[in-house]
Amino acid sequence: TGMLAASASFPKVFASVLHELLERPDHMRAFAAAVLAQDKPRALGYVQEALRQRPPFPVLVRTCPNATKLGDASFSSGSVVPFFPLAAMFDPALQPAPDVFDPQRHESQYFLFGGAPRECIGKALILELFLPMFEALFRHVPGVLDAAPGQFKYAGPVLDQYRLSVNASAFA
Repeated sequence: TGMLAASASFPKVFASVLHELLERPDHMRAFAAAVLAQDKPRALGYVQEALRQRPPFPVLVRTCPNATKLGDASFSSGSVVPFFPLAAMFDPALQPAPDVFDPQRHESQYFLFGGAPRECIGKALILELFLPMFEALFRHVPGVLDAAPGQFKYAGPVLDQYRLSVNASAFA
């Protein structure tokens, strides 16, 4: 089911990254330069930071296999525990300068892909599929770096549609 979830959310995550970077033109240009130079670590920093702004899954839910204690809270075996990555990634007690868009933020500051033994396959997909998709976009869609941020439509908390307009004169 992990692969199914990754494939279903992939276009939505792509749109979220595009939107967040178009909101920040200087970062969009730096991201494009990293992608075109095939500098995967630097490009991944921009992707992760964009997803920190708008995580594809703002709430994650896990079931406790055993009785568990987290801080002052106790959970019995079988308890459902919600986790809010968006809140954690903007908590000043956990994040240095949470309101700053920082593509050089240390990877440990992100809660986007889980961790061992439940790390999301989407992280590997971003590097192997996502970055080539952005490379194709930057090489073959003139004017995309100058496009205005698109419009989101949501189905609950998850992105459902994204519309982007590129100036038609860019194709002349």
